[in-house]
Amino acid sequence: MRKLLLQESYYQKKFNKIDVVPPPGVSKLEYIETKLLQEINNKNQRLNVFAVEYVDINSEFIGFIGGNYSALIVDEEKIPVIPSSITDDSRYFVDANGNNIRQKIRAFVFTSPATKDEGRNITVAQDIFPRLLDYIEHYINSPSYTYANHPFYYISLMNSNIDLQASILANYARLNLLDFEYIELFPTNVNFSAMPKDVDGAIEFIANIPKSRKTKAELLATDDYTFDILNKKLTILSTSLQVDLINNVFGTNVNLTNSGIVDFNGSAEKFYWLDILSMFELALRNNYEIDYSQLWDWYNQNFVSNSFGQGRKFQRFQSLLKYFDKKTLKG
Repeated sequence: MRKLLLQESYYQKKFNKIDVVPPPGVSKLEYIETKLLQEINNKNQRLNVFAVEYVDINSEFIGFIGGNYSALIVDEEKIPVIPSSITDDSRYFVDANGNNIRQKIRAFVFTSPATKDEGRNITVAQDIFPRLLDYIEHYINSPSYTYANHPFYYISLMNSNIDLQASILANYARLNLLDFEYIELFPTNVNFSAMPKDVDGAIEFIANIPKSRKTKAELLATDDYTFDILNKKLTILSTSLQVDLINNVFGTNVNLTNSGIVDFNGSAEKFYWLDILSMFELALRNNYEIDYSQLWDWYNQNFVSNSFGQGRKFQRFQSLLKYFDKKTLKG
């Protein structure tokens, strides 16, 4: 039996925040669960996810890279004996009827905030990071050229009687450039499946999102990256990450703390990661030359000077760069 597992306690509360009125006689939780299964199976009928179950995923799956809103698609089966030594990432347990059960992971699942007011411009960036980079680091030496050894799904939970903010929709568009399957619980009124595959068309699609404040030209050249369409080249920049301790000059994404350690402004690194990873994937699929040497130089210089101390945010940049090396066959 194939199931959608959701982190217990957290998801029940999250679903109750969704702005939707269920049919008479149906609880909101039951309605959301039914709709989840319907939309997941509509996306990929071969999945055939049969049930929703609430589990303490973070503790039940050994070595799982989790968070408050962990979610998985698993295959559940009875097995003769639970192995004495577990070598995979499955969950093994004895159910209430005394059966030995194995739940084998089929996909990792991320979800959006429940409402657009909770989401705003943080949607996607804070939903998938930093865990996506932790998955990349964990599986960087695997023979697969994907983020991990299982597919990734992202489900938009937000329901709105009016259009979602342009910042949310733009981040959904960037998500669709990643190696994710994107699912909407409720329509966003933007057909992301129609986004062109070529660089010029994809950038124009993002620029034309309703109420967008960014022009195509502004999206082709930012502080984080620049596209050269004519010469088919993407250059990833470190301008917004600049650290010049001698002259006390810092990029817009970083600052010098009172303790003398450099840190990122709020969640700025997550927005940077979403920007450059989505554009990297877009460029790679279109056989562009990709120059990210500036980011490697920035990382190496700050690693040697220990500008960021032992901060995990900084360390995760190495995971991203190793992924770039792997995908471009440099690593």
